[in-house]
Amino acid sequence: MSVLINSAKLNRIVRVCDSRQDARQAWQDHAEDRGSIYLASEVRLMGGISDEALEAVQMVKDVFLGARVQRFDPVETQLGE
Repeated sequence: MSVLINSAKLNRIVRVCDSRQDARQAWQDHAEDRGSIYLASEVRLMGGISDEALEAVQMVKDVFLGARVQRFDPVETQLGE
């Protein structure tokens, strides 16, 4: 099963799939927007991240089609460094 989410933060529709099998089916059915397919496990890993980090993850998924978030360790920087 997959769910469509209209993400205001990303300004696009993303598809969240329960399983890899569902993601593969979405990949075949929606070739025009493969960068917006997420597994539910990826979404759980990214809970509470900043808007900027979420946008960075989306940019990576758009460039590296089929990439999966396996862990998320945000890098914090301080201004002036």
